[in-house]
Formats: sequence, structure tokens, C-alpha cells
Amino acid sequence: MLREGKLPNIARLSKDGGRATLMSSTPPLSPIAWASIITGVNPGKHGVYDFAQREQGTYDFVPNSSAKRRARAMWNILGDRGKRVCVVNVPLTYPAERVNGVMISGFPSPPNAENWTYPRSLGADLERELHDVDFRKPVALVDDGEEEGLLEELTKTTMNQVRVLKHLLAKERYDFVMTVFDGIDTASHSLWRYLDTKHPKYDPKLAEQGRRAFYRSYELADEAIGEVLGEFDVRPNVIVLSDHGNGPVYYGVCINNWLAERGYLAFKRNVRTDLKRWAFRRGFNVYNMFMLAKRLGILPSLEAAYGKSSLALRTVKRIALSFDDIDWERTKVYSFGNYGQLCVNLKGREPLGAVDAGSEYEGLIDQVRRELLELRDPERGNVIFDHVLTKKELYRGPFSDEAPDLVFLDSKMLYNAHRFFELASNSLVTPHPIYSGNHKPEGILIGWGPRFTANRGAEVASILDVAPSVLVLAGAAPPAYMDGEPLLGMLSPVIDTEDEPVPLAPELRVGERRNVRKVRESSLFTVPGAMAEADLSSNKEFPR
Repeated sequence: MLREGKLPNIARLSKDGGRATLMSSTPPLSPIAWASIITGVNPGKHGVYDFAQREQGTYDFVPNSSAKRRARAMWNILGDRGKRVCVVNVPLTYPAERVNGVMISGFPSPPNAENWTYPRSLGADLERELHDVDFRKPVALVDDGEEEGLLEELTKTTMNQVRVLKHLLAKERYDFVMTVFDGIDTASHSLWRYLDTKHPKYDPKLAEQGRRAFYRSYELADEAIGEVLGEFDVRPNVIVLSDHGNGPVYYGVCINNWLAERGYLAFKRNVRTDLKRWAFRRGFNVYNMFMLAKRLGILPSLEAAYGKSSLALRTVKRIALSFDDIDWERTKVYSFGNYGQLCVNLKGREPLGAVDAGSEYEGLIDQVRRELLELRDPERGNVIFDHVLTKKELYRGPFSDEAPDLVFLDSKMLYNAHRFFELASNSLVTPHPIYSGNHKPEGILIGWGPRFTANRGAEVASILDVAPSVLVLAGAAPPAYMDGEPLLGMLSPVIDTEDEPVPLAPELRVGERRNVRKVRESSLFTVPGAMAEADLSSNKEFPR
């Protein structure tokens, strides 16, 4: 799209600024990644590992929120220094927190909530002055033939977000502005099957309109960037980034089935659970029931069934096999998380723990890791997961014990263990039941403005580097506890901060920094080169 001139604003920033491949979190999941981006610390220090976290003393999982993040965001630090901030639609910022400026919560933010803005009166003010200000992330699951409807929704939400941003920027001059346009993520999850002719869900009849909607989501984001940057009367320092990359996902893996088969997960011994298990083996499971209800028009969408309070979920749990049927006193390992992360049923941590800390725990972790690395697709015969890491290898900090005990991924990420209702299918491997596209670890990073120097090298940065770089740009030395470092290869040689000058040796490139060594040690994937070379010429600085 850059080569074809379809993204003129991103092209202009790329041509005149610095760029790098931005490595995401492990796993590359938005709540983990965004929490790391805004704090500059790894999950062991900010405590966010998924969209939901285990409720202490139970086996229930409750939604994460801004209140669960236990490290300060860069806008908090800037606000302490008297900088005015404007934060709009950043994921996991609900409820909106008190800031020195304004905040509008991002995904997931419940509809009709009163505390989705700071100050609270801001929401009512915007609705009174702009009327339609809804730019919540659209549903990512669309049926065949609904691609144009998704595009209409993406267009509406993106333009609404631009209107709100322009309105806020016209009222006040802010020192720091951060906003997230998440339409690309929605389109990628739902429409990737139309880009890949080998995809199990590829449909040639719908491919043209699906591709059109997909590419249009990128054009919308580019237009939004142009609209927002056009509001500044002084050339700002700009960072454009993605919290992860995107690509195809083919298969879903129901890892709790494998755990049950291996004896790590045990079911209750009673007539009710025995009947559920008998029906489960014959296809009477949550996913099939939801799909049938959706075809009959009883359930409007699968996403509507996700919520913990969902009537559909509570209903099917009474009649289909679920975590309610687990015998926790005999269960050693269970899977729950958007990437199927494994948790050990540890004594003293889980309410009915079955595994002792120490040697039993370590031996179990080693055994499960070895067996996961040997797990093969029963139909295709290939090894499914080639990266299995412990939380000790991935996370460091006071909240690292709250992390899943094992994270496992396929380096090509065509397989994705998923949390679709704990025991979704009686098969181990199925076509992915939710998405056709999913996250990849390689994102993008572009730095443009007075403080950035152009570079074309095949450089790599970490999402942990964003917050310290922003602080340096704003004239503040990054706190010592931050795990990331300023982007030396992108920033001009010396930037004076209010505390002390921060020397940025111009001969150091991003890929040569000490921090990148740490990123590569903890990264699961081979890092490709920087963004592809392209003709990035443009006549206008920021075409609308």
C-alpha cells in the first residue's frame, strides 16, 4: 500500500523519520502490550497478563481494567511535571483516571458507563456539542456477506474519533496527545481470510469485497493521521506505532482437551458430569450450541456470549461441559487465557490447589513443557507449538507470580490455543472458531519531527522503549525502574531534560542497544528487517 501511494500520510512520516520493527509482548496480546507501552515496564511490574485475571481465592476470571494496572503510565509522570495531556481511546483505560488534562476510555469500555471520561462531565459535553461521539471498537466477528457493514461501522467510528480529537485540540494546546485507531485490528481479525487463498476459511466469491474492506481500514487510519496532524500549528514530535502485527491464523487448539487426556485436568465423578462428558464427546458442546443459536437468530453474535454475565453462557454451562464440572482437588494444570496460557493448580495460591510449591511444581512444569513441544496436529502430523516458556523466563517484578505458569506459541502463529469457553469443542484442533487473522509479534514504529533523525537500517525496538522515549522528548528523565530505554538511533544527539541532559550517541543505532539484547533473549521469534523499502514521495505534507 505504501508503494502504491495509498497511505500518503504514513508514507510521509516514514520517508522523513526514523523507523524500526517494534517487538510486542509475549504473548502479543493487546492488554499486555498497551500496558507495557504506556508504563515502560514488563508485565511482572505492571501486573496485566490478559483481558481478564484470576479472582483471588476462586477459579473465576474477572475483567481487567485501568485500576488493575499497577505501574504509572507516562501521562501520569508527565502530569506530575505540569504537562497537559490528552488521552483518547487507549485500550485498558476504563474507567478513566484522573489526569492533568482529559481522558476518554478505550476498549473494552462498557456502553452507557458514566466514568468513561475524565473529567466526568466531558462525555456529556461532547455529546451536547458533537452529538454522535461513539467510537467504540466494532464487533470483530462478521458473517459472510457482512463485510460492507463492517466497513461502514469502521468508517463511522474512525471519523467520530477524528471529530472528537479535532474538537479537543481546538479547545486547548496539549503537551502530550495519545490516541489509538483500532479499526485495523478489527478488520484483520475478521477479514484476513480474504487475503490468503490457502486459508481454511477463504471464500473466492466474497474475496473481492472482503479485501476491499480490509485495505480500506488502513486507508481510514492514514486519513485519520492526516486529519489530526493537520490541527497542529507547530510541527510536533510524532510516534506512530502498533502494539503488535497482524497475519493469518488457521487453527484453534482446545488445549484443555489435551490436559484432560493426559490426566492433568480431572472431572467430577457424578452422574450429571458423566452425562455432560458423554454428550460432549458426541459434539454437544458450547461452541456448536452457540453456532446453532446464531444460525437460528436466537443469539445475535458470538461476541455477545463472551461476557461473564451473559445469559447465553450461564444457560449453556448448566447443560454443557464447562469448568463447573472440574474436580479441582484432582486437577494439576488448567488452561485459561486468550492464548491458552497454562496455570498450575498450586497449593496456597489456588483455593483447592493440588500441586506443592518447590520440586513438585518445577518437575510438573518441565514435564508439561516437554509434552507440549511434542504435541502434533492429529490430522496433519506436524508439531503444533515450538515455543514453550515459563513465567520465570518471560517476566520479572513484584507481580510476576500472578502470571500464567506456561506460555506456548507456534512461531508461524497459524495455530492459536484459545479460551473460547474453556471446553469449547470435543476436537483438539479445529478451524479457528473465532478469527481468520490474529496478532503477530512484529509491529511497526515510526518517529517523525524536530527531535527525530531519519534512519533506514534494519533496526529493532521493544514496546518497552516507547515510554522512556516519550519522557525524554518531553524533557523528563525516565525513572530507573523502567525496563525500556530511549530510542537512541532515532532521537537527535542530545535532548535536555528538566533533570539532566540525556546524551544520545548518534553512532548508536537502535539494533545495537543493550536493551535489544534483552528483547531478543526473551523474544520467541526471528525478527525480520525493517519496513519494506518503498517510494514514499508525496506532494502534500499531510494529505487529508
